[in-house]
Amino acid sequence: MAKKEGPPPGFWTDDKLDELSTRGDPDADDLVLAYFDDTGLRVEDLLGSMVRNLHLPPDEHTPKIAKYLADRPLLPYWVDHDAVARCQGMFGRVGPALGLAMLVNSFPASYASSRGTRILTYTGRLSDAPKRRMMETTQLVWNSMQPGGLDPGEPGWIDARRVRLMHATVRQVLLADSTVTHPVDGQPVWLNEWGVPINQMELAAFLMPMTLTVFKSLDQVGLKLSRTEREDMLHTWCVIGHIIGVDDDLLPMSLESAEEFWRKVQGREYRQSAAGVELMAAHNELLAELLPRFMRGVPTALQRMTLDDETCTILEIGRPGPSRHVFPVMRVVNRGMWRIERNSKTVAWVTDKAGRIGINGFLTLERGGERPTFSISDQIIASRNAMRSHRRRQAAASWQATQARTAQIQLAARAAVKRRALASRSVVQQGASTAATGVKRGADATRTMVVQRRRPEK
Repeated sequence: MAKKEGPPPGFWTDDKLDELSTRGDPDADDLVLAYFDDTGLRVEDLLGSMVRNLHLPPDEHTPKIAKYLADRPLLPYWVDHDAVARCQGMFGRVGPALGLAMLVNSFPASYASSRGTRILTYTGRLSDAPKRRMMETTQLVWNSMQPGGLDPGEPGWIDARRVRLMHATVRQVLLADSTVTHPVDGQPVWLNEWGVPINQMELAAFLMPMTLTVFKSLDQVGLKLSRTEREDMLHTWCVIGHIIGVDDDLLPMSLESAEEFWRKVQGREYRQSAAGVELMAAHNELLAELLPRFMRGVPTALQRMTLDDETCTILEIGRPGPSRHVFPVMRVVNRGMWRIERNSKTVAWVTDKAGRIGINGFLTLERGGERPTFSISDQIIASRNAMRSHRRRQAAASWQATQARTAQIQLAARAAVKRRALASRSVVQQGASTAATGVKRGADATRTMVVQRRRPEK
């Protein structure tokens, strides 16, 4: 596998980001435009169906849409499947904490972008139904982080492909009619001078709250990931970015490139907006509903600890209450458990099971609108059962291989001992033979001398 380095240092200049703001996703855009040509429907009709269902009902498929949904293009050459598998394996152990970090901080980190939040509130997917949006993203993460979930045709891969189609639909809605106004302030949702809606810069920026912000949040609760674990998670999200339409050359494959890119985007895009403040308020109200009463102050406290002061000011996040005192204790407990888990296969196994059960329980909540409830699909269950069977077979094979290696080592050791014994015997025999020959020669020489002395001189 050829390693992909990603953009070099200094790549993310203002001119480059300006250029990326004018680039959409040509393949997905052409697909949506062809759908309009084939059906004669308005753009808004497609958007309404996508918002309600995230995918088109089968009776609304055109041949091109059906082909897109049925195609199974392979992942690119640069995907490190081992890194993705390690990330997916880690998800079971830190999944609940990762889910909390994502829900509490990753969403707000994206609300501070004044342009992006206008699109979110326009589509009505957060301000009108925040639970649905939150659950959709959680489901995407859940499906993607299952073993094999990003393989072509698997649930995470399918979800990401549908998100790509949704983005293209929204993009074409706003490009088709620049007079569309925003429900909050009555101003145009998108101005042409801003470039293309949901452009390449914004698509790539979507990956940053799901990685860099999550890393910082986990640090705050005492679950510090190693550099390798962070790189694995960033790589996995770059794979998701590829599937949702980010150009491969723009994927920040290294932590340093990701941090440089995210700082640049924040400096350009973070501005206070009525839409962002509204989304933040709706978001925290929902979190308060989902959490027990005694934990309702935790999200605000964690946001204040993780997000920088500028972001908190932009989103008008309130001051933390007494809940902030929970985190020092939580950090100590989590660090201890994290250390034990890393050194104990039993604890790691228990944590993995508890984590996945906890996330699965969260996903049993209903979403609003006409969308179906969250579920763990038969594909995922079958995949997980297959993974368990595979692991059992691997364990059995490993045990058999260990036994075979032990037997080979024992045989080799016996053979070596036998060879050494034979060699020692041979040395002894050679030494005895040499000694006997020496003695015989000495005796012969002595006898000759005696005989010569006894002979009378003539």
